[in-house]
Amino acid sequence: MSLQSLPKAEVLKACEAMLRKQLYVIFTKPTNGMEPVLANLEQHLAF
Repeated sequence: MSLQSLPKAEVLKACEAMLRKQLYVIFTKPTNGMEPVLANLEQHLAF
């Protein structure tokens, strides 16, 4: 086993007490800078 990967079975065994839900991550970049993002951040977090 290399340091670059772990077998799925080992990961599931290490996470037995957790929810073990499969999630997805999407990375994005703001097109108009951070100002529009920060302007809506408080409302977004409250939601």
